[in-house]
Amino acid sequence: KLFTSRYKVLEQLHQKGIQLYIVSKNDQEDVETALRDLKLNKDLFTWIIANWDPKFVNIERLIRAAEIRPETAIFIDDNIFELNEVKTKIPAIHLLEAPNIDLVLSVPTVSSKKEQADSEIQERKNRYRTSIQTELLKETFTGSDIEFYRKLKRKIQIGLVPADNLDRAIRLLVETHRLNFSPGKFENYEKALDYIHQRFNAGDQVYAVATSEGEYSLGLVGALVIKIEKDVAIITDGSFSCGIIGRDFEQKTILALIDILKKQSIKELKIYFELTSTNVRLKEIVENLGFLIKQKKVDEKGNLHLVFDLEIKNYIT
Repeated sequence: KLFTSRYKVLEQLHQKGIQLYIVSKNDQEDVETALRDLKLNKDLFTWIIANWDPKFVNIERLIRAAEIRPETAIFIDDNIFELNEVKTKIPAIHLLEAPNIDLVLSVPTVSSKKEQADSEIQERKNRYRTSIQTELLKETFTGSDIEFYRKLKRKIQIGLVPADNLDRAIRLLVETHRLNFSPGKFENYEKALDYIHQRFNAGDQVYAVATSEGEYSLGLVGALVIKIEKDVAIITDGSFSCGIIGRDFEQKTILALIDILKKQSIKELKIYFELTSTNVRLKEIVENLGFLIKQKKVDEKGNLHLVFDLEIKNYIT
């Protein structure tokens, strides 16, 4: 039976970019058939888990695989036993009885969210899907690490952004906090837009990074601003989406950039960034690639700024 009003709530949540999952005590094939018979949009849901395990077991797997914080999740069900069992096993999760599903729209973190573009919703959904797919594959994969990563089929594309197509790259610089080279530098979109246009006019370059994993496109996930001084390239600003953390896309991006710069007769690559507790991973990434710290500076606010350097002329990627 389709409860139209409940389905409309799910559609509203989806349009706000909130991830929806089905956890069902059924055979997978029966769930797929029900979705077709009821003419429901399967793509509304990021992932579907259907088996006969206790629901709390599947929810725990989902939380782990998608890297969801339990306190940010809401479990909706029309069975009081299921609700109570899940709450007992996962105390931090929030519960909501299915007949009251419309109440979720009044939760401040939900009501404050604006509707998002379909392309952004799809890209974010794909990032969660690939994360879940990877974790579930790990549970059963018996080959070597190299074979495992090959099976994931992770790819990146990196290229210069033309001046008339800067919007998404600029928003990455403004909105991304965890892997931002200059956290807090851009207070808003307009300030970032002015800054980037000034850099363009000065002859600097902006690179965008798009990624995919298997069948899923993850969209634009990174942006780098580069200044060229004779045969030296300097990454002065940049960011990577939180959705790709831990998938080695950051390393692949820098290696791909090195190949591009070498073709331009660049001999040296420097990376500037402010070190914070949230972007400490950047330091680990560049050090693992062979970059060395050439300069440290503490600003008037006590923030630590680092300059990393790598001779790339004969660097083998």
